[in-house]
Amino acid sequence: MRWLHSILATFQFELGNFLSLQRIAVTAILALFPPVMLALIFVGFRFTSETFEYPLIVTVLFVTIVSLLGMLLWATPNIYSELEGKSWIFVASRPGGRISIVLGKYCSAVLFGFSISLISITGCLVVIQTMSGSLRNPIWVWFSMNLLYLIGCMSYGAIYSLIGTMFYRRAMVVAAAYTILSGMVLANVPAVVSRLTLRYHLQFIGYRWFGEEAGVTLADLMAHYSLAEAPSTGWHLLWLAVAIVTALFLAAWVVISCEYVSSDET
Repeated sequence: MRWLHSILATFQFELGNFLSLQRIAVTAILALFPPVMLALIFVGFRFTSETFEYPLIVTVLFVTIVSLLGMLLWATPNIYSELEGKSWIFVASRPGGRISIVLGKYCSAVLFGFSISLISITGCLVVIQTMSGSLRNPIWVWFSMNLLYLIGCMSYGAIYSLIGTMFYRRAMVVAAAYTILSGMVLANVPAVVSRLTLRYHLQFIGYRWFGEEAGVTLADLMAHYSLAEAPSTGWHLLWLAVAIVTALFLAAWVVISCEYVSSDET
């Protein structure tokens, strides 16, 4: 129970920082970027008298970029920010202090990343319906997309938190490299290795939930990966849940086992 209290205290402290003017400004800039860009694309297509056929796919692309950027900014420096702020010695000396820092900051990073995606998705769907009205069931698309991005923020946040404990001095660089390698390279390979990436499972869930509204089918994705039958949504959710728990467990183990060098000792 003491650990849970410490985790909650860390989360509340980070939530207070989240409500600072600087973070609110960063959140607003990241969250408004996708709907603004989507609206400009619609305007551009109107000038050329052409039809914008896949606005939902572009929405997914833009929202993914800003959400991952937000997670990179706030999930990866979980240890380094304490070392730089010269508060690590105090944190490490308290019972459960190390674990509470990792898990408390993980929860706050997920909240921050999901806040960005929530605002972005809402704005993008408003733009799509206002400028094209192409969504047949916008409420379901809004709900399913937000649920998918919540799962995505939890998944990537856990991996980024683990990276932050292992490579605390270059955590953001390593996390960015991991995202590019796993999300853009390995996830596109039609082989077993792609199934070890987060994007593989998230995109299958997305295709099942709102793929038809986006103008693509699950059969297209199955053909890309040479699958005769797509795994069920429950299987993908179970894999992601195991990945989240495993990454957070490893992050807790690393932060307990490692001896970090604070700024005072350099």
